[in-house]
Amino acid sequence: MLSRQVLVKVFAGVVLVTAGGLHDVVAAGEQKLVPGKVVITADNLPMAVGQRRMFTVATPAGQQVGELGLTIIGRRTVGANTLYRHALRFGAMRIHDVWIAVGDAGVVSYDSFGATLPDNQYPLPLKEGMAFEYESTKGKVRARVVGTEAVEVPAGKFACLVIVREKEAGGRKKTEKEWMAPGVGMVKAAGEGYVIALTRAEAPPKPKPEKGAVALNTFDTADPLRSPLFPRAVWTGLAGEPGRSSVVDIEPFLGGADGTPLCLRWTYTTVGTWASANISLGGDGRTPVDLSKYEGLSFYIKGLLERPCAVTIHTKIGDEERSMVHIPIQVTTEWKKVVLTPEARQEMDGVDPSQVYTISLGDAAGDEGAANVIWLDEIKLLLEDHMGEF
Repeated sequence: MLSRQVLVKVFAGVVLVTAGGLHDVVAAGEQKLVPGKVVITADNLPMAVGQRRMFTVATPAGQQVGELGLTIIGRRTVGANTLYRHALRFGAMRIHDVWIAVGDAGVVSYDSFGATLPDNQYPLPLKEGMAFEYESTKGKVRARVVGTEAVEVPAGKFACLVIVREKEAGGRKKTEKEWMAPGVGMVKAAGEGYVIALTRAEAPPKPKPEKGAVALNTFDTADPLRSPLFPRAVWTGLAGEPGRSSVVDIEPFLGGADGTPLCLRWTYTTVGTWASANISLGGDGRTPVDLSKYEGLSFYIKGLLERPCAVTIHTKIGDEERSMVHIPIQVTTEWKKVVLTPEARQEMDGVDPSQVYTISLGDAAGDEGAANVIWLDEIKLLLEDHMGEF
């Protein structure tokens, strides 16, 4: 049984089950998950964009310290490797992202994009009896897969490979233990002063198609800051005053308006000027894109604070090479759907849909300043043939 486990359910008597070198007794009325020969391969790694896993963090004595969240928010190909961006949250605080490369070297985890030394590493396929060494950010690591074990955590019972790592740095040695299951990843980890256990694993939900609309960016694509319709397009944050923040990123833990795993988060601070979140469809802000087969735009929006904002469409109008159409909207603290069409908004009448450069969401502030966090989700272009359905 390669990378499989067997659920044994006993209705009468007692059964002794032997598999993968393990022995377990199952009595009447019980059911137990018994591992077979467990192997971790590239095909059974849990590496889907939008996948989320939650863990409890406790002391070795069992005192809970907090909750750790991990969400995959991006994927890109770099040479022979596929690089996955993992967002981490401890409690209510988002901490640094982790980049995990899967390729010829197996699985290599980095604390930051472009780091030269890994934080963690193991070869593929990973199976019982293997031993390996590598240099890490925490010193030299010697690791071995010591066996197979059925491990029970709050998320359930899993057939796992048991990996023991011995780390040596500055003359000090530490031993860490990790339990990994096919299709799930890390189920449990234990080290000096901590025990981490999986509480739940959530697969990314499937996108919900909307009749008469095409997703401009659903944030469940391989690279969620790029548009699946316009490969060169990219979301950016701009500030009108140097030194002020305007950052566009992915929100990996809040979730979207309609059950999507990820949404767009725009954080900004500005005084006496403006800030905006832009998607330049041509990629450079100077190349127009033809949207003439679409009738309008729709999206969901909410804010940390209720503030008036404006959607700005940079386009060619009449004989002018570049012009801007401003459409005011009110951001509230609850998700609401905004539909921008010539029928719904008079400002759209002058837009030339064959010459659209940039679509942006902007906020302007007086001397009192403005600061907010705004989330966007389900950004879609509406098709002319179906406008009667909106």
